[in-house]
Amino acid sequence: IEIIEEERGDSVYVVTTPDKPFGAGDSKSEMYTPEEAVANLEDADIDSNYACTYYPWVQYYDTTNNQYIYLPLTLDVVRNMAYTDNIVQPWYASAGWNRGDISGVGPRRKLKIAEQDILYNGRINYVNSFAQKGNKVWGDKNLQLIDDNLMNRISKRRLLIRIKELLANACVDLFFDPNDVSMARTFENRLKNTLNPIKENRGIVDYKIEIDDSDEARDRLEIPGKVQLKPTPTLEYITLELAMTPTGVSFQ
Repeated sequence: IEIIEEERGDSVYVVTTPDKPFGAGDSKSEMYTPEEAVANLEDADIDSNYACTYYPWVQYYDTTNNQYIYLPLTLDVVRNMAYTDNIVQPWYASAGWNRGDISGVGPRRKLKIAEQDILYNGRINYVNSFAQKGNKVWGDKNLQLIDDNLMNRISKRRLLIRIKELLANACVDLFFDPNDVSMARTFENRLKNTLNPIKENRGIVDYKIEIDDSDEARDRLEIPGKVQLKPTPTLEYITLELAMTPTGVSFQ
């Protein structure tokens, strides 16, 4: 996590959450419960929006040894991230019905709704099982402790990673050109040309650009800029109320 946060800044680390104690069997009775999995994460003292984790492990077929084994969900998570980048954009959540496929046979433990809530409230994404669609990766939370912050979702961290990469590529050829009023306009246009497609593709709702083109900044041989972003929220909950009315009631 320190390498990604302090040196790279271009990745997301999928942390493995143990779903059973070391040496335990594969039966449900020997597993960590969702409450215990959350407690173990809290004891790990991880607070980072560059990392995420999942529960429980999933059964896969080992073709080399001709047997079924349980593995962390990591391989499907990173595959879904690549798939998401290919079919839509990095700021779409790599989870759910359309982008959360699991290639394994099934989870070691099928979760009840209350157990799903315990995990998600504890920053752990999970495997959701459906009768028709099978098993899906469910959840977009990273391991940031502050729950009401805009950066506590994987898709938002991946959005920022993508924006930083695009802005760096858009501006790299400006180095060592004359730093005058024309450069400030060029710099601003490069930022706008990068951010407008992201806005059109539902990554951000709006943005604001501030550029310091003062003589003092030019004397320092730099052009400081600041971009404020309004990320597009992700739908995670649907609330629907059903009401029965007498046949004589007019809906008008």
